Amino acid sequence: MRVIGLIPARLDSSRYPKKMITDLCGKPLIQHTFENAQRCPLLDDLIIATDSPLIKDIIDSCGGKSYLTSNTHTSGTDRIAEVVQNISADIVVNIQGDEPFLSLDDLSSSIQTCIDLKTSIVTLAHPVSHKEASCPNNVKVVLDADGKALLFSRSLIPFHRHKEFSTTYLKHIGVYVYPKDLLLKFVSHKPSFLEKTEGLEQLRALENGIKIHVNLCEKDSLGVDTSEDFALAKKILKERNRLHD
Repeated sequence: MRVIGLIPARLDSSRYPKKMITDLCGKPLIQHTFENAQRCPLLDDLIIATDSPLIKDIIDSCGGKSYLTSNTHTSGTDRIAEVVQNISADIVVNIQGDEPFLSLDDLSSSIQTCIDLKTSIVTLAHPVSHKEASCPNNVKVVLDADGKALLFSRSLIPFHRHKEFSTTYLKHIGVYVYPKDLLLKFVSHKPSFLEKTEGLEQLRALENGIKIHVNLCEKDSLGVDTSEDFALAKKILKERNRLHD
């Protein structure tokens, strides 16, 4: 069973321009994400898939592997699929480039779940407060009784008609694990209505009847999307460095 990790990374992010190469305590964001994911024991290989020669040079210079893709892809999933078509893999792990603090235990758990289920995409979610769930940068997911995703949205879901009703919101964490054949089936479909409306590629899978199993995380993960996220990420890294000194 060959498990390949891929990190899609485009230079021109819509919410934070050039965030992948933005400095974060002495290293570009993409390098932090790569070096963290590289420590996952279940990955047989890890590759950056990018449309940017600059990002490719950053990864190559730190001893990593990179693949220069087309610049016409509409999503990270489409970008990694270009690479996957040319390599040997049974399981493909799509790790978002703005997830430098992703828990390796949760990453390994999602890989093992995909291996066990065989016919489903697997992703991650973590319970969050109403305040955190209200932010559209935090994508929410609701599940069926078997732990499969019913819907992902930037909107607050589920909606509380009765204000006194209390529930736990689930924030989606940027990891997708696919059997290779299911990934290639996913990208054979054109970008869907909900995908384009919400800007969420995983909705293409749901709209085309592809199941997504959701593992609940032990730890939350900070996706770095805004200047506020960068400030918090710097604080986290400085505290880690202080503890290791």
